[in-house]
Amino acid sequence: MASLTIHDISGRLVRTLVSRVWSPGEYAVSWDGTSNGGRKLPGGVYFLRLKVGDSEANRKMLMLE
Repeated sequence: MASLTIHDISGRLVRTLVSRVWSPGEYAVSWDGTSNGGRKLPGGVYFLRLKVGDSEANRKMLMLE
């Protein structure tokens, strides 16, 4: 199972981009700056969390308006 989520500076989940089983390989996913509800989010610092099996990677990103 793989999941790719976006969190705000407070750690709240704002968008789930991926949550499914994938075959091995390379994939590209883009984010349009909206929340799960479709609301446009303000510019600022967000965190990307990738979980694959027991592994997890976190990255900080800056969204500019």
